[in-house]
Amino acid sequence: MLVLQRKTGQDLRIDGEIVIRILGVSRGRVRLGIEASPRIPVVRAEAAAPGTRGCKPTEERHPDLAAAASNWVGPFALMARRADA
Repeated sequence: MLVLQRKTGQDLRIDGEIVIRILGVSRGRVRLGIEASPRIPVVRAEAAAPGTRGCKPTEERHPDLAAAASNWVGPFALMARRADA
């Protein structure tokens, strides 16, 4: 496990496709903002646990978004292409 310290407003980037921003810390709670491609499911651990209802997959809730996600390359892929040129 990687353990980091971040301040409010700072980001973590994972694999060029996921950005986690620290939105705030208050009364022992951390608010996170997560940006990821629609094809990457982002759910709370307790919602994903076996035996819980959790959320329906994006494909079931929004079939049009699921189709669009299959063509999504993300801003970081575009930045990498520019850097390679």
